[in-house]
Amino acid sequence: MNIWLESDSSYVVNFLKTRSLLVPWRLLGQWHKTRRMMDSMQIVVSHIFREGNASADRLTREPIDRFDWWCQAPEFFVPYLNRDSNDEFFRFSL
Repeated sequence: MNIWLESDSSYVVNFLKTRSLLVPWRLLGQWHKTRRMMDSMQIVVSHIFREGNASADRLTREPIDRFDWWCQAPEFFVPYLNRDSNDEFFRFSL
């Protein structure tokens, strides 16, 4: 299985890329399970700035008071999905 994972958390990207064992002790059990799963896959992990991933940013603001399964993008999500695929975003630092 091939997976390309993008995250706006450089902290998480670093842990996934290095497969470090230096995770918070509360997460150690889950981390070992995750590493075993990752060993059976071809995974590319990369960092993306929040501005370049508006669709994921929008989903994080959706309330989680129920379990939803969508066969296609929900109405509230389509504008963000189109924005990510059609626009270019730049980040400048001074």
